Amino acid sequence: MKIFYNPTDGVYTSATGTPVNEDDIVVPARPPEKSTYHPDTNSWTIDPVEPEIPLTPKEQRALMPPLEKWRFDTIIDSRPGLRDKIESAIDRNISDLLQRVTVRNKFRSVTQFSRLDPMFPFLASDPDINISDLEIDEMWRQGLALT
Repeated sequence: MKIFYNPTDGVYTSATGTPVNEDDIVVPARPPEKSTYHPDTNSWTIDPVEPEIPLTPKEQRALMPPLEKWRFDTIIDSRPGLRDKIESAIDRNISDLLQRVTVRNKFRSVTQFSRLDPMFPFLASDPDINISDLEIDEMWRQGLALT
């Protein structure tokens, strides 16, 4: 039965205009899913589920925990020659002295590394290093797994 509410006089009526006692109105139980109640039909409809949008690689990297220096060093040193290639790339590709010294000292001294640090794409792009972002992600996961 369709029930109508008149806010002016606060009375519920049926489709034929007959007053309906508020206590006689039965609202069906709400379904467990996210839903919307429709008083005109005295029914619930389940709301459509928004499709989950996958995270972009950058968003995934932003969620990666920082890597402590000892973990970072262990992963770098487990690849023969990689540390020397990184230090050479810093010296070869950064012409500004202050920036070069900053990156070099950051590489050598920082206590933890953020996966989104701009140093990583810069180093990965060097042809002598030749490491993709996906490879860096895998190295990062390996570093996090160290005990």
